[in-house]
Amino acid sequence: MISLEASAQAARTPEELSAQCHAAARADAAGLDRLTNGICVYDTQSILTFGTEAAAELAENADGILKSIQTDQVGDAAPLLSALGDLMEKFDPEDLAETGKKRRFPFQAAPKQPDDILNKYRALGEDIDRVYIELKRYEAELRAYDGRLRAIYDANVRFYQNLVQYVEAGEQGLREIQGYLASGQIPSADRDTVQRSHTLLERRVHDLRLSEVVALQSLPMVQTIRANNQLLTEKLHSAFLITLPIFRQTLAQLTAQKRQRLQARAMEALDRRTREALEKQTAAQTRLKASLPDAAAQVEKLEEARETILKGIREARILQSQRKAIF
Repeated sequence: MISLEASAQAARTPEELSAQCHAAARADAAGLDRLTNGICVYDTQSILTFGTEAAAELAENADGILKSIQTDQVGDAAPLLSALGDLMEKFDPEDLAETGKKRRFPFQAAPKQPDDILNKYRALGEDIDRVYIELKRYEAELRAYDGRLRAIYDANVRFYQNLVQYVEAGEQGLREIQGYLASGQIPSADRDTVQRSHTLLERRVHDLRLSEVVALQSLPMVQTIRANNQLLTEKLHSAFLITLPIFRQTLAQLTAQKRQRLQARAMEALDRRTREALEKQTAAQTRLKASLPDAAAQVEKLEEARETILKGIREARILQSQRKAIF
């Protein structure tokens, strides 16, 4: 289920926060009584140290805010964005598009070789992956830094609320002292002491109010830094961390399609050369067959020569017999 709980303090303006904290402190009568019970008009030290712990905690936390801002460990995104921009400039849609042969003009650069294109986009994809990893790391650093700022901000609000309780308790103590002075129940010997205590408490409340103002001034600065970090995080997430994987996947698909087209063309060229070779071989065999004498005629000639030889043998034998008969 979606959580509707948010940092209420972060949604307030300093003026709203101040008004709400003062109203809450005034509504907590028991808390105010507990704090005013620590004020003793006959003990000036109790007045001088009134609210010291709350003011010290608030000052320490304010120093923590400044230190956190000054020692911000989040790197600069500019080099990453510059590197990503350079990679995008390398992308040429015509390299991966399925286009026909283009007319080359004089002095025009030779077209890119297929292997060069595939190697270029394989390296481009690897570079994009490295930048993506760095952007993810930078986003994590931003989120961690925002978490630290939020913790400091919430702590500052808590300390501020505690300080406001002391301010309201001091105001209540001043009203109570004024009531004692106006009642006439204080012995004349103690009246000056009580009046000095009232003056000291007025100064102390004034100092606490100054600390309150300083604390309120530090809160908008933290809110501004957090807002800028959140905007940058959202931009990184929407423009790069979501879009880059889509670009990378599409680039890989187009590169694979380019490779498949090149392979298909190579196979077509091989088939064409194979067909041409077979056609040439068939034509040569046909020419060879056409150049050879007719086999039947050759056999007939062979038979005629055979008969001639056999006839010559018979006639030679007859002549030989006749010759022997003469002798």
